[in-house]
Amino acid sequence: MKFKCDKTAQPSLFAFSFRDLVDQDSDVWLYIELFEGLDLSNFEKVYAGEGQVPIDPVLILRTMFYGLTHRVVSNRELTRSCRYDNRYIVLSGNTRPDRRTIDRFLIRHRKNISKLFVQIVDIAKEMNMVKLGKIAIDGSRFKGNTKVDGMKYGKMDTAILQLEEELKKLHQSTEEDVDDHDDDLPTNLKKKEDRLKKIREAKKKIEEEYAKREQKSNNRKIENITRSLNDPDALAMSYKNQKKAFIYGYNTQIAVDSENQIIVSSMVHDKAQDYQALPLLVDKIKELYGKFPEDILADLGYKSIGNIVTLSAKEINAYIATGSNEYQMVDEDIHALEQISYNKDKNHYTCMKGKVFSYNYKKERGGRIELRKAPLFRNDCNLCKKCKLFEKKTISVPAGDKLKIMQKYYQQSRTEEFSEVYRRRKVIVEPVFGNIKNKGMKILVNGREKVENWFNMACIAHNIEKIVGRRRALNRPLKEFIKKGNEFFDYFLSLWSIRENFLVIL
Repeated sequence: MKFKCDKTAQPSLFAFSFRDLVDQDSDVWLYIELFEGLDLSNFEKVYAGEGQVPIDPVLILRTMFYGLTHRVVSNRELTRSCRYDNRYIVLSGNTRPDRRTIDRFLIRHRKNISKLFVQIVDIAKEMNMVKLGKIAIDGSRFKGNTKVDGMKYGKMDTAILQLEEELKKLHQSTEEDVDDHDDDLPTNLKKKEDRLKKIREAKKKIEEEYAKREQKSNNRKIENITRSLNDPDALAMSYKNQKKAFIYGYNTQIAVDSENQIIVSSMVHDKAQDYQALPLLVDKIKELYGKFPEDILADLGYKSIGNIVTLSAKEINAYIATGSNEYQMVDEDIHALEQISYNKDKNHYTCMKGKVFSYNYKKERGGRIELRKAPLFRNDCNLCKKCKLFEKKTISVPAGDKLKIMQKYYQQSRTEEFSEVYRRRKVIVEPVFGNIKNKGMKILVNGREKVENWFNMACIAHNIEKIVGRRRALNRPLKEFIKKGNEFFDYFLSLWSIRENFLVIL
């Protein structure tokens, strides 16, 4: 019996190349072609031309982004793949970059990588994959590279004093020349110094953010604000997982084009709430591409008077969920704000019966006016039982002419066209976050700047995967389509012959 023998020890008769080990149908060649067409002159200008010869930025970039789209998300895994996987050996040019080389590359080219995002989107626009017509916006929370080791601001001073006393005693004990000296003192000393440094950084971060607040809530005192000691930039946010009430992480935001799910704008928001990120994403689209999108689709978390008024002023159609309407009339399906009218000359609000709102308290906040009604106004109106507007002691209405904009928006939100357009939001933007998280992408760095760079790379990798998928589909040979067509035709004929035989039997 003859078997195929081991040919690895046999010298090759012809010239050998590493590219011969990768199939011609592999997507590696599409990545190589894509990055050869990019303008990477900014990456090359960073190097001074002295010292050891650096690796070509093209090799590292295409290797990193190929790994991000193929579940190789950490630098250690990427380094291992560049030694044992033929695809990564070809992409890296067999330069075998180590983990430190990749880390230094990311730190050195942080700004250049952010500019690479626009080039990738421009390629998608040339392939007619981006129209900037309907843009869906959504956010997702990623857990930071932290443990649940947060501390409240009110406990930080006590912890700092306690650590300073312990460090003072440790320093004294290390200076004394004692025979039974503890060998673990230097290690304990370093740990306590690191913890003291982290507490001071977290305290400083809280004080800076609290000083920048325009409106300080009485309920949110500075003593109750918590920060992670490992990453002070991470926010304490609620989490859907039942095991954890909250996480220290980052609120990421994306704007996705409806044509082919290309991310056209992204950011790491510095707030746990989503609604403040919407105007920032819209302005960023204008800054990058020179025009505003036609329609904006967003869920209930982005609903606010300021967002709807801002989109209306920029002539953008807003398709933002209105949510459950607790102020609806019993007989008519209208919103509470549609029951109110504003008299600009007399500067007062009237109800649908024409009665002027009488109030004991008035406060303006974020484009809204909160009116606390007088008790007599509720009792002498014969529509109190029918209109749910008057069940609340305090009425929040848009200030001035913003009321008409909100009334028009609520009227449009009840149309079939609004429902059909908004229904597409879920299938446009939510699969994008699903694709990013299913790749195993996690935050493995600390600090806001590094996290922004990480999320920008995750968005670039998603867009590259979409572009490569389109190119792969367009370059598919026609024989495959003909073969599938013949298989379907043969299957149809077999079903028809069975039908004919059955009729003959009958």
